[in-house]
Amino acid sequence: MLLDTLLEVRDRSEALIARLEPEDLGLQGMADASPPKWHLAHTTWFFDTFVLQPHLASHIPCDPRWSYQFNSYYETVGERHPRSERGVLSRPPIREILKWRAEVDAGLTQLLGNEPTPELQTLVELGLQHEQQHQELLLMDLLDGFSRQPLEPSYGIDADLQTSTVRSQWLACDGGVVEIGAHNSDPQQAFISTTKPHGTGFGSIHFRSAMNSSAMPNTKHSSTTVATGVQNSG
Repeated sequence: MLLDTLLEVRDRSEALIARLEPEDLGLQGMADASPPKWHLAHTTWFFDTFVLQPHLASHIPCDPRWSYQFNSYYETVGERHPRSERGVLSRPPIREILKWRAEVDAGLTQLLGNEPTPELQTLVELGLQHEQQHQELLLMDLLDGFSRQPLEPSYGIDADLQTSTVRSQWLACDGGVVEIGAHNSDPQQAFISTTKPHGTGFGSIHFRSAMNSSAMPNTKHSSTTVATGVQNSG
């Protein structure tokens, strides 16, 4: 089940670039964005570095120079290429990155062929969530880059970017004070979060069970994805 979900998510990342031109894959519209090709490589580097290298003895690590190029902020594993200059990385070409992704997927298939340990399952699930995070970032960064061009290129109005439910409805969420943050006794849950639990308050809201689609015919009026569907309850 975990392997099927993982490979489905990994395939989804590559499907997102299927409608793009080769020139689009290296597009970096601003210093805080990253090219689509970089996102595909970075998520693969994560599985290569943190899952396969420590847990699959037969795995051959990627080129160390790729680790420098596709690391983001994991300073404990080495230095990284400046984020603002990711758009100048024309090599490796996309065909080599896709080949690398296939090799990593094959390694993950071999590794998860048997029941994973709880530690390994948690690590793979973290990588899965990380991959989905970068799918969102890939689209956001791409739309930003498209919005800066006078020809107003379109990603595709028919793109399948919407997660739907059986019936969309308004869901109520009572306000109050809740505890957020990860406890020190549970370090695996501290990814992109805080390790000191604390209370925070918010008002009552209603939100839709399905978000509006972020697929747009062009990007003239917006450089970010659309995420509507929240109402204050007064």
